[in-house]
This record gives sequence, structure tokens and C-alpha cells, in this order.
Amino acid sequence: MSTPSGMAARLSSATLAALAALAAAPDLAAAPTVRAGSNDECATAIAVNLGSTVFDNTSAATSSDPGLCNANFSKDLWFTYTATSSADVTIDTCGSSFDTVIELFTGSCGALNYVFCNDDSCSTQSSITVTGLTAGLTLVIRIGGYNGATGAGTLNVTKVVARRGLFISEYVEGSQNNKAIEIYNGTAETIDLSQYQLRCFNNGGSSPNYTSTLSGTLAPYGTAVFIPTGGNTNSVEADLSSRGISWGTATAINFNGDDAVALTDLSGAYLDVVGEVGFDPGNRWGSGGVTTQDDTLRRRPTVAVGDEVASDSFDPSAEFDGFPQNAFSDLGQHAGPIDVSVPCDTTANSGGSSATLAASGSRSVGDNDLSLTVSGLPTTGTTAFVFNAFLAPGQSLTTAFNPTPGGGPASAGDVCIAGGTFGRHVFGSDIYIGTGGTFSISVDLTDVPSPRDGISFPNPGHYSTAVLSGETWYWQCWYRDPSAGTGASNFSEAIGITFQ
Repeated sequence: MSTPSGMAARLSSATLAALAALAAAPDLAAAPTVRAGSNDECATAIAVNLGSTVFDNTSAATSSDPGLCNANFSKDLWFTYTATSSADVTIDTCGSSFDTVIELFTGSCGALNYVFCNDDSCSTQSSITVTGLTAGLTLVIRIGGYNGATGAGTLNVTKVVARRGLFISEYVEGSQNNKAIEIYNGTAETIDLSQYQLRCFNNGGSSPNYTSTLSGTLAPYGTAVFIPTGGNTNSVEADLSSRGISWGTATAINFNGDDAVALTDLSGAYLDVVGEVGFDPGNRWGSGGVTTQDDTLRRRPTVAVGDEVASDSFDPSAEFDGFPQNAFSDLGQHAGPIDVSVPCDTTANSGGSSATLAASGSRSVGDNDLSLTVSGLPTTGTTAFVFNAFLAPGQSLTTAFNPTPGGGPASAGDVCIAGGTFGRHVFGSDIYIGTGGTFSISVDLTDVPSPRDGISFPNPGHYSTAVLSGETWYWQCWYRDPSAGTGASNFSEAIGITFQ
């Protein structure tokens, strides 16, 4: 698409200036510090936002309100947090220097409604995940020391973002007990599998008959294989051993063709399900050679997320290819999409959906055929472009919550690829203006806009660099959200690609 000169001038003063400001402010503000004793009582609670707040309870007094969580609760401080959306949040003191206790309330001082408490969750510190929030709801947080403990601490309030992209990539319903589940990490982060479970629902049950908490870590693009604990697994073990593939065991791998198997987090939220929870199909789901009985199912490479609705109808042929019983040779490897999902709390735009971002082509730098497609943009008309992020050694991804691009109104979405440096794909036809709701750009891996070095590209003040094998790059889309008000903007979901 060619850009008229008059339109280019308008974009220069609005769109480009907006992201110039965004590029200068990707990181979260430094953690504010709370003076000990200034919030000793509920009435003097200090309001906190998403992020971290440093405190010290050494000189704090014990509140006149009795501790409901623990009789040894003392030297307490009070805070409030007002939810900005319906996203779940975790409130914790992990990393603090002393033994903490957290109590959580709703309501107002003098009429507090007790919600929950936690003593030891992360070592001797405390953590509570709050679900079912609504925008505008205020939580009252009380933090104290166990048995008089005092010291420096940090109150962390973070959005809980589902690890979409962690899913079951292979299912083996073999002879005897030669069964297996392979899990694939299609996210941009190394996953701590101890935060996830496999659950088996026998004979159409709605409650799991077997639950196994997993263990180990799983790198992006990696797989983890789990087999039963009950023996008679000689065939699958022999195959895995011959190829040098390690495995774990799980009691939840105790299924037949009519039993649903789910991957969940510790709260029970579903990331993926093979089968249909609460429904007994008879002998199996599927037909022909693509079934859950005496067959092997392998997820197609185009699938990026699991089936997160446990009770929807299940047809394995929709996302799986079928292979014979005891076909173990592909366990321990999975070719998923070239991009992985960055945990990101996306917000629906004024048109009613959240914008998505997907990559196609190859991860090979030599192929240089990367294309990025944004979908779900407002169809009432918008301006949009894609920006990238690169992390230097020692840097890590952070989130800039509801930033204010160009100093304007706070964005409806979050920048989920902050922490490094930004580059903006804003030259020629890379800028989208329209009502179609979707656009694509081609990325030349030898000339990616990025400020990480001093190579001029092609306008003064903009730079480019060549992507190198082994590097991970991240992308997200910024767009105007016109119906949401003057200057309103939003962000798509975010992706990452590790190149080969």
C-alpha cells in the first residue's frame, strides 16, 4: 500500500511520536518505598498499583484489629489495591527478608469482609492469587510478621496470565500399560512444570479420579514425556531409552479410550483436554485411525494453543493426526508453530475482540521468509503497526501495564515485551490504515529495525540489524482504538521467535 504524503505527515506527528515515547518508557517504574508506621491501621492504608512496593515493618506497631489468620500475627502494615480489569492477580511478599503473613479483605475499614489469608507459600513468605475480580473492586491487604518477625519486604501485585501455548502434543493409548502423554512448551518462557498437573477423568466423570502434579522445567519449543507409574511399560521405555529421551511418571496416565485427560494449572484451570470432561463416549472419541483407543495421536504443527474448554465436544481429527498403537518413535519431539506465545493479558478493543498476532515462514535465518499477520483490529478504522523487542545479555522480559503512548490516555492493553530495546516497523507499507481488521508485513531478517547497534536505517534516527541464529526476538502490535475515545490505543497479544 502506498502512503499519501499528507497521511505520512499526520502519522509522523501522531503515530510515530506516540511509539517514540513508548520506546523510551518500556520499563516499570522503580518500586516505591513505604515508610514504616505510616500505614499501621486500616484507616491509613496506602494504595498500591500493579508492580512492587518496598516496605519495612521494623518500627511498625501491631494493629488494633485482631489477626484472623494467625494468632502470632504482629507488626502489621495496611495497603489497598483497586482492580483495573477482571484479570486474576497474585499478591505476595516473596523475596522479603522476614517471615510474613498476609490477610486479604474487601469492604471498608470498620466493615471489612475477610476473604483469605496465607502464611508460608514461597519459603516463609506469603502469596495469595485472587480470582473473580471486577474492575473497580478494592482489596484491603494486611501484611504482618509471624511471631513478631520484622525486616525489609516487598509487596508484589501482578496480573496472572495463563500460559497459553503449553499443551498436550502427543497422546499414546498403547498395549498393556504402554501409554504416554507428551507436553509441548509453545511459550516464550521456561516453564516450571511443578505449577501444572495432569488429571484423568474416568468413564465420563466430572471430577478427576487421578491427579498428578508434574515436576521439572521445560524450555521454549521443548517437550516433556510422561508415562504411567504402574509398570508394564517396557515397550515405551525401551523406545525412549534407545533414543536418549528422558521421561517422568504420573499416576494420572491411567486412561483408556473413553477417559478424558487434562492439563491444568494448580488451581484447576484448563490449558488442554484430550476428550470431553463429564461425558462418556462409549469406547472412544473419534473414528477410523484417529481415535483415543488403541491409537497414537500427534498434534498438528499448526496448533498453537490447547483446548481450554473441558466440556466442549471433542473430535480428535480436528487437530490431531492418527498413528497405530505403540507408535512411540515421535515422543520427545514436536514441531509446533514457529512463534511462541508471550504471557500477555490482552484487552478487547472497542470492536469487541482482542487483536492477535501470528507468524508464518521458517525459523531459519537463511530462509529469510518471515511474515507477521495481525488480526482482530477494530473494523471502524484504525492505524496500526508492529514493533519488536530485543533483549541484551542480562535483560529479561517485563510488562508495562496500560502505558500512556505519547503522553496521551492510558492504553487499554499492556506492552508485554518490555525490558530491552524496541524497533518499529513503520516504513512504507508496514504501517496499516484501514477498516479490514487485519494486515500482514514481511520481515527482512537482514534489515530488522532495531536500536541495538549504530547501523543507519534508512532515515536518520532509525537503525537496523541482522537477526542471528540462536537469537530470540519478540513482536507486538500497537493500534488506535477509535471508538474508545480520542487518543485511545491498544496492544495485541505478543509472540517470540527463536531463530536457527
